[in-house]
Amino acid sequence: MPKTIQRYSPAIMERVRQNLGLKAEDESRDTEIIEMSPGELFNHCLIWEGIIGYTYTIRSMVEEIYRIKLPRLTGKQNKGKDCFWD
Repeated sequence: MPKTIQRYSPAIMERVRQNLGLKAEDESRDTEIIEMSPGELFNHCLIWEGIIGYTYTIRSMVEEIYRIKLPRLTGKQNKGKDCFWD
């Protein structure tokens, strides 16, 4: 995959690839990964790290600790997938 269209860092891409059952260097589904919403991507990363079922809690803590507001997406925008966005 050309580096010019890579939206996420190599470390994030590797985590998500592995969570999808690929080898870390397998770029065969990179287009799909790049098109994921931030919430979906975050969820894949957490699951790969063994943190399952806490995406909303972690998202809330990040907002509260850093005093930032992360954008919210509706279920329709994230295609109904189990993401940390509303």
